[in-house]
Amino acid sequence: MTTEVTVILAAALLAIIAGVYYLRGPIRKKSALFLWIVRCAALLLLLCAFFQPVFTFKTLATDEGNVAVLIDASKSMRLFKLDSLFLRLGDFFSAQSSAKPSVRFFLFGDSLRSCDASALHDISFIDNHSFFPMDLSKWRTIIILSDGNWSNPSLATNAFENKNCIFFPLPAPSPRPFLSCECISFQSPVLKDSISVATISLRGYKSAGNPLEIEVRRSANPLFHRQRAMNAGYFNDTVSLTFPAAQAGRFLYSVRIRNNTDTLSCQLHLVGDVVPTAFHAAIVSSSPSLDARFLSLALSGDPHWKIDNSDDGVRTADALFLLDWDAKAKKAFSELKPSGVGVFVGCLPCSSRFVITPDTFALFSAQPGDSQAQRILQRNLPSPAQVVSCGRHFFSGMQTRLGCVVHKKTAPHPAFGPLGNDMLPFLFSGV
Repeated sequence: MTTEVTVILAAALLAIIAGVYYLRGPIRKKSALFLWIVRCAALLLLLCAFFQPVFTFKTLATDEGNVAVLIDASKSMRLFKLDSLFLRLGDFFSAQSSAKPSVRFFLFGDSLRSCDASALHDISFIDNHSFFPMDLSKWRTIIILSDGNWSNPSLATNAFENKNCIFFPLPAPSPRPFLSCECISFQSPVLKDSISVATISLRGYKSAGNPLEIEVRRSANPLFHRQRAMNAGYFNDTVSLTFPAAQAGRFLYSVRIRNNTDTLSCQLHLVGDVVPTAFHAAIVSSSPSLDARFLSLALSGDPHWKIDNSDDGVRTADALFLLDWDAKAKKAFSELKPSGVGVFVGCLPCSSRFVITPDTFALFSAQPGDSQAQRILQRNLPSPAQVVSCGRHFFSGMQTRLGCVVHKKTAPHPAFGPLGNDMLPFLFSGV
């Protein structure tokens, strides 16, 4: 039972109790009837105060004037550039109204209300509905400024009978221009002397049919400039940008798209890696092993890798794989060229090295913005059987790219915490 029904039943019960009391009391019948009516009137007033009735008048009041200007104040009117028609008409009618009191202004939307001629420029168009007034009998001439998107279920058939109704067509809807861009795909890394292609998604709204200007830079150097034809209105398109070949290295590409008509722009920054045509690798191991054999076969099967384990190959290697840390490995690592990368497999260059066989293992990116580390995580690589690590002082000057969380349920390693959990560097640089 709702609150309203409960209140009505309570009021009715009180009226019945009051009637029974007065009829059975020592008071004369006429006096009792009068007092009972007074009680019922008081209950009705209390009910009215409880329900808070609202009286809405949808009839245009009239005076000595004979022209009514009805202005739609709903939110849908914001789609139109009203300064081109509405405000000029308002100024004209306002001037006529001041010269001769024959024009009155009304706003309709959520409600119908009068509007002063001097306040036409301050109309905010915030009504959620657009209810057109139904009773126009007091006016012979009506001027309607509206988009016609009214909320009335239907209009009376005689709403406009014997009326001079003038409709002013509004300008076409004009949404606010915008421009957004997004990189869908980008080839990186690419081989030296090879082009790379980026696919850009373009969305927005243009007020004119001028083309979009696309400017591409590599670092601070302009690469190329092109135009993309786009009609006026809404658009959703993709464009492919071909970046010229470059030498090996990492480059920052800046793509700027401009809509000069609406003074809008959108900018993207892409990081591209250019790698040599073939990577030169050398494998250093103290003795033949299955790990060295597996690594050699894996690299030999890739056309982008060339293996040379000679002394010259070690000195010119782009990647030096070290499977043991002994005098031979120390000598090879010291002769590695400055741009070369040392990869430690199952060993580390420290005296406090220890090996952990974890029960659970999980990788995480030490730097959230590291795109290379994110790509490694997306591969969902299997967990290693063992993890090699050093004391924490060894990593004090390193830059950790990937870390690992390991857990040992039984016989935890001394490097672990009291719960058997620890976070260790897994991929790092700066040795």
